[in-house]
Amino acid sequence: MRKNGSMSDYEIRRRGWDALARELGLEGATRFLMSYSGGVGDYVSERRHWFGKLSVSELASQVRSTEQTLQTSAGAARSRRRAA
Repeated sequence: MRKNGSMSDYEIRRRGWDALARELGLEGATRFLMSYSGGVGDYVSERRHWFGKLSVSELASQVRSTEQTLQTSAGAARSRRRAA
């Protein structure tokens, strides 16, 4: 199997369809494609609005920090429920 970067657009679409059909069946694959929406809006402008000039490492650091905060909060909530 070739790496994705060396496949033609046709081959990627064909393999994608094959994977969908294999995993979801023909009806499921068709329903998935019919429900797919390319979205609306201007992704580049929205990305700049939300992330500004953050580097990938800065963004990753923020994600890790948020994950730790959520895990700590979830642990505290479990403890409160057990104590109640």
